[in-house]
Amino acid sequence: MQPISDEELEGFCAEACRATLGHVDAYKHAETTEWSTSIIDRLINDLCHRSGDYKFVVHSIILERPRKSADTAMRGMYAATGAHWDNESDGSWSYKYEDEVKGIDVVISIIWIAA
Repeated sequence: MQPISDEELEGFCAEACRATLGHVDAYKHAETTEWSTSIIDRLINDLCHRSGDYKFVVHSIILERPRKSADTAMRGMYAATGAHWDNESDGSWSYKYEDEVKGIDVVISIIWIAA
């Protein structure tokens, strides 16, 4: 059973990304650690306050994306996670935040494990 609805998870992720990256003009590699920490900390706080009966793992990937341009090559990414758990009480969910203007994508994975 999923402890938090897809809609709530999407809202938490979107707000964490907007709050962290809203003031950012463009991708800056030197700031990615700070951005990632901010997104993850905010999500863990939201998740634990919403459902304290679960343990949560939040994983964030921040990517520089090509800006919209005819001469820009696209890039690809593939990520996967595996786990051994109870399918009845544990699970995972993923979200992608895209900002073509700033050239930033964020991929977030949330894992919950019944406590």
